[in-house]
Amino acid sequence: MSIFIDKILDNEDIHSLFNESELQVILSEVSETIDTDIDSRKILRLAFLLFNNIFSSNDPDKDKLKKTYILLKSININDNIKQFNEVFGIDGIDDELLYYFYFSVISISNDKIINIRIDLLDYSEKSLNEEPDIWRNRILNKIFNAFVFLSRKKNGFEDIRKSITLIRELQQEQSGFEKKYLDKSLKKVCIPN
Repeated sequence: MSIFIDKILDNEDIHSLFNESELQVILSEVSETIDTDIDSRKILRLAFLLFNNIFSSNDPDKDKLKKTYILLKSININDNIKQFNEVFGIDGIDDELLYYFYFSVISISNDKIINIRIDLLDYSEKSLNEEPDIWRNRILNKIFNAFVFLSRKKNGFEDIRKSITLIRELQQEQSGFEKKYLDKSLKKVCIPN
């Protein structure tokens, strides 16, 4: 698959897309509003392809890490939430949270530790306001939030405390959710007379 991706990356249109994305990132550092004709759908699809390629390898390619970082950073998630969901979305997981989780992972992998602390300041934390009823989604939402908070480390230890609290909440909720799951599973297995 890596050879296939390398061929895609050699395409002139893809080079142009990277250049536009990089320009978008640079311009966003100096101005809050930028008018560009950047194709967010193409950027997201390419970022998704690279992200999966990078993390399916034991030795991630540094150039691909950098490109994926630039692609994700060039996206304004608030303006492109629907497009992000179409490409990266996971049922039951808040799209903004998922974006910042992926962005955190790629940033840390790309040694952008200082940058990510600044980039994550825009994370709204709204996903914490809605507790999913499905245990799997609840776990993912809280773990992803904990990871984003640990990456951001806003206000000293405040985000670290939030992460610890989320993990503790999961520990406390585990027995109740497991009981419901097991009861539901047993009902499916038991055959009524």
